[in-house]
Amino acid sequence: MLRRSPTTDKRSRCAETTKSILSVFRFIAIGLSIGLLGSFAFGRWLLLKFPSIFTFGLFRKKGLTEEEVASAIFKMWFVGYGFRV
Repeated sequence: MLRRSPTTDKRSRCAETTKSILSVFRFIAIGLSIGLLGSFAFGRWLLLKFPSIFTFGLFRKKGLTEEEVASAIFKMWFVGYGFRV
């Protein structure tokens, strides 16, 4: 007979790695600008109309070039633990 634990531990994490401290500050500034401007209708309009200005060039209306897509690197790790009865 299987018994379930009263507390099930189902967590997920997201991590961002950078090569310099300036990238961390850039990431924080972009998050703050999107968060603040996204709270208001006029701010959302600005974000949609001029995305490269408020995200410091990180997002563009044109999208990525073929070279940028080809040089992109994406890594994902899944860590699993065994089942406890």
